[in-house]
Amino acid sequence: APSSSLSSAARGAAVTKDAYHADDQDVPEPSPADTTPLAVSRHTGDDSKSCCRSCESGLRTSIALLLAPLSRELRCTTLRVGTVWFLMSFSYSGFTLWLPEMLKSKGIRSSDTYTLYGIMVLAEIPSLCIATALVHAGLQKRFLLAGCGAGCGIAMVACAVAGDKAMLDTALAASYFFVVSAWASLYVITPEAYPATCRSTASGLARFCSCLGSMSSAPVGAALLEAGVW
Repeated sequence: APSSSLSSAARGAAVTKDAYHADDQDVPEPSPADTTPLAVSRHTGDDSKSCCRSCESGLRTSIALLLAPLSRELRCTTLRVGTVWFLMSFSYSGFTLWLPEMLKSKGIRSSDTYTLYGIMVLAEIPSLCIATALVHAGLQKRFLLAGCGAGCGIAMVACAVAGDKAMLDTALAASYFFVVSAWASLYVITPEAYPATCRSTASGLARFCSCLGSMSSAPVGAALLEAGVW
């Protein structure tokens, strides 16, 4: 019985050895040309060149998209849109920033200032509702923007020359009534003025012009206050 067990184990080991050698025969051995250091470095160099070409192409595409709003076809549109954004932000930020000083110069108490701000904010709600209804009724957004901008300018002039509190409250509410509709129209018109490929870039550029207007309103407003000019 021991001898038969040993013979069975020997036959099993022989079968396992034959199968191992058979598996080795199925696996193809690499050719000497593919395993040389020169061939490996050649393949690595080709992959690096392909990656560099892809990166360079992507970079050129990104730069072209960033400069698309400044192209010859869209340069005038970008100039007009950027000017409107700059002036809107300049007037709105300057008016809001120096409004407490103006109210103080007109003898308005600090407690009444917060009441006026509340009235101004409440005036924004019907403004957006009316502007949305007018656009759905067929009014072009550019006409809505022009009308609201003109109304806001007239209301701000009325704020500056108001002699009594009732007129001042009405003018302040009217200024915010018109300005919020103008901003809403401007946010919609800006991307519509550009093709789909550069709308996001153009909107970001317009926002940059708006930030320039906001930053410049503070020193200009301070200079006007010191000079006594409204």
